[in-house]
Amino acid sequence: MITAAQIAKLALSFPDAVESSHFDVRDFRVRKKIFATIHPSGKTGVLLRIDPDQRAALAENEPETYQLRSTALQVVFAKISVAAYKQLLEQAWRGTAPKKLVAAHDGAPVAKSSSRKSAPKRAKRPRKVTVHDVRALALALPDTREASHFGGFPDFRIGKKIFATLDKQGTTVTLMWIPAERTSELLDGRIPYRIKGAGLVVEIARLDTELLALLLAEAHEVARVRLIAQAADRASPSSSR
Repeated sequence: MITAAQIAKLALSFPDAVESSHFDVRDFRVRKKIFATIHPSGKTGVLLRIDPDQRAALAENEPETYQLRSTALQVVFAKISVAAYKQLLEQAWRGTAPKKLVAAHDGAPVAKSSSRKSAPKRAKRPRKVTVHDVRALALALPDTREASHFGGFPDFRIGKKIFATLDKQGTTVTLMWIPAERTSELLDGRIPYRIKGAGLVVEIARLDTELLALLLAEAHEVARVRLIAQAADRASPSSSR
């Protein structure tokens, strides 16, 4: 078993790690990027940037301890040892932190630039995100179903609450209800976007899988919170009068 206090102490022991929050969820970041969270209940949290094969194996072999949440790994704190969590947490931090920061943490010498000019290496082009990726990542989120509105625009929703939509051409995705300050934190100048009403509109081809998953998870969480608040309002005595 590990406690929220122990998790915070471990997370903040890594270089440049800071604690923040979003939608009442405590999170831990390195250079503005989240690598771990603690759910408001204090009983579960997610870890990002865990090796996909390891993530899948853990969820399959120990489902009472680990569950898949899109590209993140959810952990039940009462079921995991401090040592096991620490190992996963370090992997999450290493996968999120800049390579130079990780190298400095490991005590590795920083490579000095050579005076001799070498031929520039061709960077590998990342695979473009497709509509199929949007659909797969959205439907992997809890209680999500696909529907359509306004003459066939595909959307993804919890109950009747829409959190993401696609245009008919499959070129843009609109994420609903993400606050402006959170949008700035997530995108941080990485890709252009525009605001349309309560939606954040981005071109699918400009996204990578990790950023897409994070944006969908944010919009999904806002929709879930709004749905709970709506149900609470309906159940309150004042609303029945």
